[in-house]
Amino acid sequence: MMSRKLRIGGAVALILASWAVIAFTLFPFPPSPDSALHSAIGRAMARETIALSKPGGSVIVIKRDTADFPQPATDLQYRAFTKELRRAGVAMGTLRKVQVDPLRPVEVSPADFLELMRRSSPDTVITSFMGPPLFTEQDQKQIRKEHPGIVAFCSGSLPSRVNLADLFRQGLLQAAVVSIYPSPKWSSAKTEEMAFDQLYLVANAKNFLTVLRQTSGSPI
Repeated sequence: MMSRKLRIGGAVALILASWAVIAFTLFPFPPSPDSALHSAIGRAMARETIALSKPGGSVIVIKRDTADFPQPATDLQYRAFTKELRRAGVAMGTLRKVQVDPLRPVEVSPADFLELMRRSSPDTVITSFMGPPLFTEQDQKQIRKEHPGIVAFCSGSLPSRVNLADLFRQGLLQAAVVSIYPSPKWSSAKTEEMAFDQLYLVANAKNFLTVLRQTSGSPI
């Protein structure tokens, strides 16, 4: 009797194990984001934001809304960013969360970006984790001469699709963390900074021409 129960128990365990293997094969867990790399991205964005910050000014952050469509990488970047701002004594202002279909390119509506710039003082820094403002010539005519500083995370192939150099020249971008695209062969890094340096470059008003030449053949 005991032997029969053991055989049945073993068969059930084998069936459950088989189901688990099949489920994992058909519905694998998504790979975990590299926390070191994304934390380094957040800190790099924070450093450029802090450099542009002015006494009495505020910081407005634009990021993807991750409530309905979780994006662990985005959350890691944002947490590292806010931690760095707190450490520097720079107060966070408004957080604008944008809902984006995960299958569509990450970008902010030009109309929304334009309205945000209109409502913000020149002492404001707008930090966008969803890329730079993609304005038409008509949009640009509506921007006042004194406007907020802009820091943008330009990931993936965006640097090859957008003329970032023109945005810098026009004063519509003061700093950017830019992907090297196509991504170079990544190797395990001992520190967050080493991981970041393999895949990203930081461009600002002083070095943007040099940096953009090293990315993806971005228009200069």
